[in-house]
Amino acid sequence: MQLLQHFKELTVNPKNAKELKGLILELALRGRLTEKFSINRKKRQTNIVDGHFDIPQNWYWDKFDNICDFQMGKTPPSKEMEYWEGNHPWISIADMETYATITETKKALSEKGLKNYFKNGLVKKGTLIMSFKLTIGKTSILGVDACHNEAIISIYPNDKVIKEYLFLFLPVISHWGVQVNALMGKTLNKGKIQNMNIPLPPLEEQKEIVKVVETLFKEVAQLEQLTVERIGLKEDFVTSSLNQLTTNNANQEWSFLQEQFKSFFNETANIKKLRETVLQLAVQGKLTADWRANNPDTENASILLKRIQKEKTQLVKDKKIKKEKALPKITEDEIPYELPEGWMWCRLGEFTTVKGGKRLPKGERLTTEDTGFIYLRVTDMKKGTVDINNLHYLSPEAHKVIKNYSISKDELYLTIVGATIGKLGSIPDKFDGINLTENAVKINSYSNYKDYIQHMLNTKFIQNQFINKTLQVGVPKLAMHRINKTLFPLASLEEQKAIVEKVNSLMSLCDSLEREVQQSQEQVAQLMQSCLREVFEK
Repeated sequence: MQLLQHFKELTVNPKNAKELKGLILELALRGRLTEKFSINRKKRQTNIVDGHFDIPQNWYWDKFDNICDFQMGKTPPSKEMEYWEGNHPWISIADMETYATITETKKALSEKGLKNYFKNGLVKKGTLIMSFKLTIGKTSILGVDACHNEAIISIYPNDKVIKEYLFLFLPVISHWGVQVNALMGKTLNKGKIQNMNIPLPPLEEQKEIVKVVETLFKEVAQLEQLTVERIGLKEDFVTSSLNQLTTNNANQEWSFLQEQFKSFFNETANIKKLRETVLQLAVQGKLTADWRANNPDTENASILLKRIQKEKTQLVKDKKIKKEKALPKITEDEIPYELPEGWMWCRLGEFTTVKGGKRLPKGERLTTEDTGFIYLRVTDMKKGTVDINNLHYLSPEAHKVIKNYSISKDELYLTIVGATIGKLGSIPDKFDGINLTENAVKINSYSNYKDYIQHMLNTKFIQNQFINKTLQVGVPKLAMHRINKTLFPLASLEEQKAIVEKVNSLMSLCDSLEREVQQSQEQVAQLMQSCLREVFEK
């Protein structure tokens, strides 16, 4: 059987454990885990009455109501404290965990609450319970005498079925039937519970099935724990190694780390850390240490800054941009680390111009009809570019009013409102001059290399500055004057291009590693599907 042969492959990711357990249960419910238990196993029941699939010859389908008694619970009025804060455990779905034993509850009833609402007294320790509203099919065993709410039933099997069999399989079986729509989700009513179809083996085989499933579940749990520990060790190694990159000799550490790529960067979380570290190395100038050694005559970043400021002064004279307030000088206390020779600390507003977008004119609405006037929203800003799948447009009249609030292909967008603060990107050439939402700003990088500015602004060092500068007014908002004050490490134009080339190369490596991870996950998914087909087709 494929499933049992491929346990280790199927648990390469902790989330696969749940699917694997589900497969085990499906196999068990079709008699596939105990095929050697009966000589009749090759013969199948072909005349299915109220059943969902073929079952072995000596099994039969029965209604839940025929094999169990069950009792629904109650909830005393929550605001009437005379019924609460006593010593009698009262169970809600929040107290339940699938396949768990309940020994503690968040609430307890008083003697009066128990007497007035639970005439039969407490449900005895050891009783099987199941949720059937909102969260359907959680099964637990009572580890104490308790009572429960009306979204849970206590179950009392008769001599046709053992409790342990129902405990394992009701979470699956309860989802087979037609569920009823409720205000807050799906639910089962009393009639649906009574009519649940249960595949029943002989009692001795029920016991054997429970034994086999529990054994396999333990093996899955052990493999899951080993997987978690393995991933944890990898993440610790990766974190330590990447930290060494940003604090020690980057070239030496990088050479060591490259040898470990295939082994340690095969989880998405680790590749994300690698991306962040690449940007951190870039913002510290460590990616291009060799480049600087080979290009000692590169102009100083201060010369570039003076050239940009001269350009901005001329634009002010020509009335193409407004004169900006002088930015505060950078103090020694603000400087977080020493920059390479030839770099300099400056404020973002010293070498860029930041301008806001514009909200729709009063009374105007966007349309999905192509009017020729795209309005770039935050929801369109994805993966450093523009998602064209759901563009919205301005009417010609609205465009006339806000046409000056546009963004060019040479500028960057930066989101400034809500949970997406700090999202950066540029627009495709064909969208040059589209209108920009008031929830973003555009950044003109002047004589700088635009991709360099984008990479640097995406570093944790600068993203954290954006978050720290956020004003909380209803929803978080990043003010433009605070963007202008952002501390920024400026390199020469030549080195900016070298940094971008290096970053892009390493990001391509990360893309390749992510594709390999995805392919590995797809292979596991295909194996899981193959196992599923084996379950359902035989």
